[in-house]
Amino acid sequence: MGVFAYLVIGKYIDHFPLHRQIKIFQRTGVHLAASTVSDNIAAVAQLLLTLYNSLKREVLANRYLQADESPIRVQDHRKPGACHLGYFWAYHAPVSKLVLFEYRT
Repeated sequence: MGVFAYLVIGKYIDHFPLHRQIKIFQRTGVHLAASTVSDNIAAVAQLLLTLYNSLKREVLANRYLQADESPIRVQDHRKPGACHLGYFWAYHAPVSKLVLFEYRT
């Protein structure tokens, strides 16, 4: 598995922060710039956006949906130490057995 595949899996599957993963790689002699790592994570997200949009169209096209809105406090990068209220939506299309998660500010 490539280094960036490992980083993506560590971040999104294992919930392991990128800065900790970078330190682990440094201890093994692999030096990764934080900017390079974050740029590559963003590139992977951009590539997956097409797949996500396709899933969203498929889920929302169902005639029967179950949905849940959960408000969550989110740190605001524009205001250090402050939070804003965001909304996490889960959509379930039971007939087609599809699930979609969406975050909205």
